[in-house]
Amino acid sequence: MYAAHAGIAIYRAQLMDQLIENEQAFRLEFENAGIGMAVLSLKANESSRYLRANTAFCHLVGYTEKELKTMSTADLTHPDDRDTDLVNIEKAVTTDQRVFEVEKRYQHADGGSVWVCVTTSVIEDANGHPVSAISQVQDIGQRRALLKTLARDALHDSLTGLANRRALYQHLHQIQASGEGGAQTCVLFCDLDGFKSVNDRFGHYFGDRALTAVAHRLGGAVGDEGVVARLGGDEFVVVAPLAKIEAFARRLTETVAEPFIVNGTSVALTVSIGIAALGALTEPAQAIHRADWAMYEVKRLGGNGYIIAPDSKDSEQP
Repeated sequence: MYAAHAGIAIYRAQLMDQLIENEQAFRLEFENAGIGMAVLSLKANESSRYLRANTAFCHLVGYTEKELKTMSTADLTHPDDRDTDLVNIEKAVTTDQRVFEVEKRYQHADGGSVWVCVTTSVIEDANGHPVSAISQVQDIGQRRALLKTLARDALHDSLTGLANRRALYQHLHQIQASGEGGAQTCVLFCDLDGFKSVNDRFGHYFGDRALTAVAHRLGGAVGDEGVVARLGGDEFVVVAPLAKIEAFARRLTETVAEPFIVNGTSVALTVSIGIAALGALTEPAQAIHRADWAMYEVKRLGGNGYIIAPDSKDSEQP
């Protein structure tokens, strides 16, 4: 009997040593992890309060571990993202789902916000009841910023910052899908007169600066009343209301005709503009094609002006 009790005591001592060793290993891994980690309570009376937080997590949110222990995940989460947190916590307590992943924002101690990806695993007690959760937190701010930049670049001209061809066609299709908008909208195909000679004389860098200046002027002239896009080279398209189309065209020709100062050099440019109604049923490409045809008619007549294309698709091509 004595030997049996002694064996049990030794086993318990070994088990305790193993538990202590495991706890120490966990502490080391937790504290030295390269990503943020935090443990929060799932007990009903503790409202998802933080129990522990490693150095990486504290650095990410700008709070000390002592400060975090007085806060809940709702206190730290951006107000617009709290509902998602509440849903996940409710699932953890009331369902068998034990792992959650969500992208959300934390409110940093400095008042800013931090985009993170949080993977949370639920910890159960001996009876299988959720008592706490451990979260692994990755800063995804740079990734989101990169994706935002890529999305913007996909729809904008890299030189001028204007909408590009893809964005232009998306915009025209959206106008048509809105109902009668297409019937009340025109496209103005703008091509600079004499730009090639400027580019040949002063070089491509100078030409790019001139194009950027033209884009800025066109954008300023159109303002909130329309959209300006660059198709490429010295070709631009303006989307504007049909009711004001001739006023728009005059404004654009006058704006471009004012001398440009590029790198201290005065440059004189003019613009030829072809105008075509978008139409409720016309394919945007057809409207732009008719406007392009009208623009070449202006070129043929000497440039620096505008012509409105006939509605017929059978207009004689230049």
